[in-house]
Amino acid sequence: MRFLERIVHSRRRVVRPRIAILDDLFPHPMSGIRLEEFVAYLDDMPEVSVSAYCDGNAFHWVGGPRPVDAVIAEYVAANPRHAGRVHPLSPDQIPDADAYYAVFLQNTAQYLDAIERTEKPFAFTLYPGGGFCVGEKGSDDRLDRVCNSPFLQRIIVTQRYTLDYLIKRYPLVASKICHVPGGVIPSAAFGIPKDRTYFGIDKAVLDIGFVANRYTAKGEDKGYDLFIETARALTRNGVDARYHVVGPWDGSIVPMEDLSARFVFHGFVGTERLREIGRTLDVVLSPNRPGVLGNGAFDGFPTGSCVAVGLQEGVICCTDVLNMNTDYRDGVDIVLVEPSVDDIVRRLSPLIAERGALARIGKNGRIQLTELFGRETQLPPRLDVLRALALHRGAR
Repeated sequence: MRFLERIVHSRRRVVRPRIAILDDLFPHPMSGIRLEEFVAYLDDMPEVSVSAYCDGNAFHWVGGPRPVDAVIAEYVAANPRHAGRVHPLSPDQIPDADAYYAVFLQNTAQYLDAIERTEKPFAFTLYPGGGFCVGEKGSDDRLDRVCNSPFLQRIIVTQRYTLDYLIKRYPLVASKICHVPGGVIPSAAFGIPKDRTYFGIDKAVLDIGFVANRYTAKGEDKGYDLFIETARALTRNGVDARYHVVGPWDGSIVPMEDLSARFVFHGFVGTERLREIGRTLDVVLSPNRPGVLGNGAFDGFPTGSCVAVGLQEGVICCTDVLNMNTDYRDGVDIVLVEPSVDDIVRRLSPLIAERGALARIGKNGRIQLTELFGRETQLPPRLDVLRALALHRGAR
């Protein structure tokens, strides 16, 4: 009997712990930073059985609703190694697993009751957005519920602003926080951009981009209105420029008047197409405003779309109202502006006038972004969090 017990015990020891990723967008091709992050979890931890589950609730933000099964089938067809590891997520039936992981506050809070019923540990990444608004009551209520859960194992935070808020509000949770600034960017984004041309060196027309999703009528939270007015002001000043808009935007959202011939609307694009567009841009302008989408709402610094273009050596020209910048040098590898047309024009005009200035900042920016967002910086601490989560399966 003891011999048989040893065999059973031995077999139990080699069973890999199971982590279920619960999400509302992956594996949709517009999953953004989630795509690279979750694929790494699926591929880079052979000692852990990782599966991803999608409810599709965020599909309407990236081009319209689609059947979750169809999106998963397309993904698996392109990534057959993940067959049987990406599943639909039913809102009334959480998958059986030893531990759970999610990104964004809303996703985590949505499944918290179900996770707690399993009495299994969980971890989550508190990115900006996704229901997280600093100081807003509904957000704080959800955050209180999540951070006070006895099954919370680890929290990954991506912004110093978020870190400071969590430590102040939940001092007892500080030991569970892993601060990893930024996000996981696709590996293909880090190659030196080929066939790149630069304003004032290889071309005479300036290309300025705006890349963002649309959450309000005129995109005031993202500064789309400021982008249009900046184009108007630069045109009045005699700047010969093309304006590229990526996302769910068109010429009817803000009156274009005589500017329409200068604008190119690309609509939603995938990551590879965004890189192609990024290689043509001299500047990506992101005059976003915190607190507009909702009380306490804010974007990451810099935004993921800015990072995508910046890695193609487009100059990131963005606001930093909340003083979140800790790693970039204004005028050297980034250009910081106030959310006003006058300040944007004030900062850009001398750079447009000086031959090679934008190219220099864009190249510096790519070097800095590569260091901060590279896989060797982003992935090891995240993988460590999930490995630790797997080791604590079933622990309270």
